[in-house]
Amino acid sequence: MKPLLKRRALGWALMTTAAAWSFGVAAPCALAQEPDLREQAAQAFINQDHDAAYVLLTQAIEEEVASAQEYLYKGLIERQRGQLDQARRSFNAGLKQDPASISLLMELAVTCSWDGKLKEAVALYDKVMALTSPPEDTAARLGKARVVGWMGEHQQAIAIYRGILEAQPAHVEAMSGLATIHRALMQDTQASALYQQVLTITPDHPEALEGMALIEARTPFAWSSAVSAVSSPDQTNVQSQTHINWQLNPTWSFHAGHAMLSAAGNWIGVDDARQHTLSVGATFRPSESWTTGATYSAVLSEQGLGHRLGLDASYRLTASVALMAGLRPEIDPQEQVGVLVRGGFSVQWASWWGSWLQAFASQSPLDQRSVMLVAANRFELTQNAWLGMTAGMGQDDTGAVMTAGAELGIPLTDHLNLTLGYEHLRRVLPTHTARLGLQGRF
Repeated sequence: MKPLLKRRALGWALMTTAAAWSFGVAAPCALAQEPDLREQAAQAFINQDHDAAYVLLTQAIEEEVASAQEYLYKGLIERQRGQLDQARRSFNAGLKQDPASISLLMELAVTCSWDGKLKEAVALYDKVMALTSPPEDTAARLGKARVVGWMGEHQQAIAIYRGILEAQPAHVEAMSGLATIHRALMQDTQASALYQQVLTITPDHPEALEGMALIEARTPFAWSSAVSAVSSPDQTNVQSQTHINWQLNPTWSFHAGHAMLSAAGNWIGVDDARQHTLSVGATFRPSESWTTGATYSAVLSEQGLGHRLGLDASYRLTASVALMAGLRPEIDPQEQVGVLVRGGFSVQWASWWGSWLQAFASQSPLDQRSVMLVAANRFELTQNAWLGMTAGMGQDDTGAVMTAGAELGIPLTDHLNLTLGYEHLRRVLPTHTARLGLQGRF
């Protein structure tokens, strides 16, 4: 799922709810101190004239007549403008005046979750739950379930959602949230049943409609094809030479609980040379932390048939940090045996954008060693459209290695995307690769 826009929509709904609660509990004695200024600010906020409200709220704070309520409104406007640091400061200033304000605690939790401060958000939701009791704590429980789900703590999120549904069986937000967790775990049968229940109660529920569309679009068969132009200097480093490559990758995958089976083909043409690869693999996730996988590949080239076995494992230390290790024995067409060993770590710094930092060291069958640090970021521009960027640097037996690239995905239909890519690689001599491709599923 791509929760950033959903977070903002949810946060704005909470904002208006919190504002309504706060207007209803304004302190009469405080309003009497400066009725004109504060009443004008409140009225401008109700009328959604946020620019005027912000000026009046700032003036009230400067004149030291503002209560916790004014800090709440000011923080809500700042968050809506994307000024998350300022919003947090305003909410915290309000909490100094009213440490037990549920509205301020809730809005501060939402703001922290928007800003990627997920642990802080969870702590704030826990504080709200400590100050309230069911069913008044439902909003905080929902917020915590969403955040721990984003953190990858799926079982904890499931337990919270089920607890809400035990007390309120028709709670559509809890049903939709639970469905989204099941969808993230590839448990499409459970997810579909829950989304259908939500749509029976609320036919235009946006999260349920999107979730059902994503499940229906998830097919076991996919393919990609690309034509690449690779330009690099010749051995004299005087003139460039260009090769035209083509590549076709059909894939098939099947999800069953915590396991996934897959098969893939890879056909590559490099000018007059050809290479074909057929792979089958299995991935198994025995727990929230461990992921293991095995892949066998047969590689057919003009030199003959080679075999490759891949064994991989990863262990997630936290919601954003994982250790990885891999072993790839292979036999080339001349029946020479080699083993590629690879290990490293991965850090995901923005889970909703698919951003990560990965470091690894490897040793190839020819005793070549390399150490690399790679960063990547994927931005979801619109539904089915994305911009991906990578950059890396490292060292191998030939010297320093640097790489940078970008890929743009453009939707042509619901099941077909056009991809445009570029990659620059510098290893002794620079290499430039431009790529035009298609991705589809059926």
